[in-house]
Amino acid sequence: MIAYAEHQFALERREDDGFTYREILQGLIKRCKDPEKRLSLEEELTAIPFPGAASDIWSFFNELHVTRGNTGFGPSAITWSEMRAWSELRQIRLTSWECEVIHALDVAYLTSIATRKGSGGGES
Repeated sequence: MIAYAEHQFALERREDDGFTYREILQGLIKRCKDPEKRLSLEEELTAIPFPGAASDIWSFFNELHVTRGNTGFGPSAITWSEMRAWSELRQIRLTSWECEVIHALDVAYLTSIATRKGSGGGES
């Protein structure tokens, strides 16, 4: 799940031209005439398959992710109290294991943002 998320966060990285890496790959695939090169680009786009058994956790993370705050220097972490409030509001009882996975996904996202800023890339 974490490897899938890291791959997705990398694909959503905005390049200096304003396009995400995913959009760039999709454009290259669309215009590519060489079948081998096209296959290579498609594999890069879908390198890590979605772990279907974890779709609920991915969905929970994304619901929390879109409501996260911002410190002025970048996105805030999803706090344990926010997870609890979301869980109560949605009437979904998260197990401690699910909370840990959501936290790990959040750390992966925040790390991807920090990496982008460090390499000169913009935030998405």
